[in-house]
Amino acid sequence: MTVSVHVTSGTPVEELSHDAQVLRSVLGRLRSAEGRGVVEELIAGLLADGVVVARVNDVVTPREAGELLGVSRQFVDKLIADGRLAAEFKPGSRHRVVRVADVLELEASRRAGADRIGATIDTLVDAGAEY
Repeated sequence: MTVSVHVTSGTPVEELSHDAQVLRSVLGRLRSAEGRGVVEELIAGLLADGVVVARVNDVVTPREAGELLGVSRQFVDKLIADGRLAAEFKPGSRHRVVRVADVLELEASRRAGADRIGATIDTLVDAGAEY
């Protein structure tokens, strides 16, 4: 099961603020730091651009994987074809599904690569290279 919470421009800020306030009231009653962290991320997501809640063993369609990654379904198809993202066919179907865990792993890898590129650019600029 995948639940997607998208904050749209039509959602009144007062409603989002109220929901965030209700969630904040729960924080003090949570025992684990991990549980508090999850609720804090949910609050931040509600007040920003949205939150996607999914179990790591859930599967999503290539379109949904694209939404999670912020890319098109066609790009996800290319990632699958290139072997960069694992997918399997639904039983008795031509339709593919992707594990959420694999999507999260790919996203972490992409983020780490972007961070390395950014750090390299910063180093070059600090050394006097024109950017």
